[in-house]
Amino acid sequence: MRMRCLLISCLLLFPASGLAASIHDRIIQFCRENMDKQVGDGDCYDLAKHALKAAGAKPQGRYPDHPGKNDYVWGQQVLVLEASEMGLQRQGQAKELQPGDVIQFRDTRWEGPRSSGKGRYAMALKHHTAVVSGVEDGGKVVKIYHQNYGGKKTVMEGKLQLDDLKSGWIRCYRPLPSDSK
Repeated sequence: MRMRCLLISCLLLFPASGLAASIHDRIIQFCRENMDKQVGDGDCYDLAKHALKAAGAKPQGRYPDHPGKNDYVWGQQVLVLEASEMGLQRQGQAKELQPGDVIQFRDTRWEGPRSSGKGRYAMALKHHTAVVSGVEDGGKVVKIYHQNYGGKKTVMEGKLQLDDLKSGWIRCYRPLPSDSK
């Protein structure tokens, strides 16, 4: 009898869908469910915008000239990585990133050895938005979901070797609940 009461209490607290998912879990779920599909108009921004909305997170904000013209702010800033003549400048720690955080890119150029060890790669992301799907190697590698890259307007996965940032900056944001100020 006691076990039955415990089971009923659990079912009332945690619906059949399982434990209540966090905003981050719901953002990642949205991205996974939309793999190889176009979200919105297929712009990079649309993936994060629709994922945050589906998760019940506060929408992004566009602030005049902060951090720059037409840049987006997706919540609480948790990491800034900027390439400079003195090397990479960091505010925050990449190992603190969580799946579901949102990255805003500005004028970035990435170069480094391929993960296979054969040859080198280069990529440029002038004005781009992505969602963090995982963090590896103590924060040196960030896995992402993004779209509108490489001529494809569908959701795909990618990886960033943070130490390979040669120019530009990224700002990483932690989405906030829609009822937060």
